[in-house]
Amino acid sequence: MRRALAVSALLLLTACEQANTVPSESATPQEKAGIKQTVETLAGKIGERNPGRYAQLEQARAYITNRMKAAGYQPELQTFTGKLVKKDVHNLIFEKEGSEEIVVIGAHYDSVSLTPGADDNASGVAV
Repeated sequence: MRRALAVSALLLLTACEQANTVPSESATPQEKAGIKQTVETLAGKIGERNPGRYAQLEQARAYITNRMKAAGYQPELQTFTGKLVKKDVHNLIFEKEGSEEIVVIGAHYDSVSLTPGADDNASGVAV
């Protein structure tokens, strides 16, 4: 049997509403700590992540890829050139083999200019 669990981290110039994401009560203390660590790393240590801050955007991509690989997911990178800033930007897609059930989760890992992005989907990426 094949289980595909695809996690698509869609990025860049996506107009998203701000949302507060709080771990559900069913999350274990270890899961909550991992979510908190991810938000703190993306919003605090890495900070503003967009084509204007390209090094930070690439650092965020590497961080997310490493975390997902450590959790057993296989990465796929879709590369394209940004429209406003002519640099390569990426969609990240992660898949984990298993049963026939498919779950798709999406989030973007860039942030709006001049913001660290904690509620501009760092929380969505963390979940």
